[in-house]
Amino acid sequence: MHRTDRAKRNKRIKTAAISMVLVLSLTQSVGAVPSIEGVKQQRAETQGNLDKISKQIDSMEDAKEEVNEEITEMNSQLVDILTSIGVCQSEIEIKEKEIDEASGK
Repeated sequence: MHRTDRAKRNKRIKTAAISMVLVLSLTQSVGAVPSIEGVKQQRAETQGNLDKISKQIDSMEDAKEEVNEEITEMNSQLVDILTSIGVCQSEIEIKEKEIDEASGK
């Protein structure tokens, strides 16, 4: 009987030790769960970052529109310049003919 009492006692000690390990692991798990306030704070920070990025995107889109407007204006100016060059070339050809005719060629 002496051995059975010792075995029962060892079994109780092992059971108590396992129970303590389980209780400690559960309390650590609960401690690892973020608090509601922590989650709210993290959400607020994330929302702030999202708002900041959204403003940057809006600013970039505005800048893109301005650049596109400048490109359109410069294209218009380029067409005007090319038209003027064509007119000037025509006038030069006419003057060259007039000079050639005047000089008797």
